[in-house]
Amino acid sequence: MNLYRLNQISAFRGTIGGLLVAMWLVACNSPEPILPLEALGYDGKTAIIMPNGKMSLKFNQRVTWNTSAGTALQNAQDSLVYTAPANAGVYQLTVKNERDVKDSLVIKIVVSPRADVLKPLQKGGYALIFRHAAADVGVDRVDQLNSTTAEWWKSCDSKLARQLNDQGKKDAVAIGKAIKNSFAENCPPLEKFKKKGNDSTNPYKHIMNWFDDGKHLDLGVNASNNDYEKTLNSIVALREFADLHFSKYNSDEQLLLMELVLFGLSENSKLSKTTIDKHITFKDLLGSMFTGFSDNNT
Repeated sequence: MNLYRLNQISAFRGTIGGLLVAMWLVACNSPEPILPLEALGYDGKTAIIMPNGKMSLKFNQRVTWNTSAGTALQNAQDSLVYTAPANAGVYQLTVKNERDVKDSLVIKIVVSPRADVLKPLQKGGYALIFRHAAADVGVDRVDQLNSTTAEWWKSCDSKLARQLNDQGKKDAVAIGKAIKNSFAENCPPLEKFKKKGNDSTNPYKHIMNWFDDGKHLDLGVNASNNDYEKTLNSIVALREFADLHFSKYNSDEQLLLMELVLFGLSENSKLSKTTIDKHITFKDLLGSMFTGFSDNNT
């Protein structure tokens, strides 16, 4: 083989080798696939922290962020170290995928001096029970009440029943708003709610029809788990509603959400709710208004 031919073969082999090396380099430098942004170790929705406290929020990749209060820094392990503000309140932390700004998480930051109490509740398995907000204006004069006095505990006369103080009134409003917000976050919307008629788009129609027939539901505060479940399931429409809208939750969570439906309808003025002797009673709102009117005029 002559020298010219050898040089051609050598040049060809060199070209092929260069192409293979270039292809290998391109393959090695190809970008990693962009994964959906995920929070690790918690639900990625709500974080609870003490005022001026610090917490580490772990994500599956690097992020950008902005917060309505407090500060945050990202470390080399892709964790966001958040420092809460000094004032208690509910704030918002928006976290975005560094490689895809359309992929984001909105995290509710609850800053409270009672974070040590709230955190165990967040994990589940507990029930927080309170009868009413702070009420120390006046006294309950049960001993001097005539036995025929109807629903004396609803009286706005401080000589008959204790009244909410200023802080109690604020807390009562805040509790109602919290129930409304939780209802809105977990249940179908109420915007186009119609109580009567053939409204096929109203997911609460059959539940409301059950109460329209003059029925009421009593939830005992100290009821056993079995009685609690039996009571909620006694409204077939409510059970069917849970099967349709809460199917991704376990049975205990579904029961809690079924109760939330009743409280949410009450807070949105669709049902009447009263608490008497450790029983919470839900009724048709209009029917209960007429009942109260007739009781006060007998």
